Amino acid sequence: MIYLKLNPKDVGKFKKCNIDKLGLRTDVENLDKEVIRSRVRKVKTKKYMSIFHHFDGYTDGLGKVLFYKFNDYDKLLNLLLCGDEVSIIENALAEPFINFDDRWDFRKPTSQDQIPLVPVHAYDYLFQDGKWYFRCGNMQRWRPLTRGIIKKFA
Repeated sequence: MIYLKLNPKDVGKFKKCNIDKLGLRTDVENLDKEVIRSRVRKVKTKKYMSIFHHFDGYTDGLGKVLFYKFNDYDKLLNLLLCGDEVSIIENALAEPFINFDDRWDFRKPTSQDQIPLVPVHAYDYLFQDGKWYFRCGNMQRWRPLTRGIIKKFA
């Protein structure tokens, strides 16, 4: 899971993804920005927002991409507002499930007031106060995601 602690000014508002701020590549087979734009809906926000990420959630995969490419609050907020992701790869290409599956209620981001105490998936990531954190396995405590951690698990 990818979690974002929202800025207080964004809590309780209706937000919608601005796909143009993501820098999606348009030369990728089957990726249609207009389809994504037409299927994405507004989401009412709470203190945290999260999405499911399907492919390569390890620190040297998704963790590395998040750390280097999605370290800006607005860019990350827009990514999450697109809903669950198939994959986010090193060149910062995002592949929202909504591009292939039009069931927005099933793919939309989750807004919540708290994060679960234990990881939901093998690796969870949290962006809070301009920094990335991760936890894995049965870790309850969030650890800072650093270049050293990314290299250690590479």
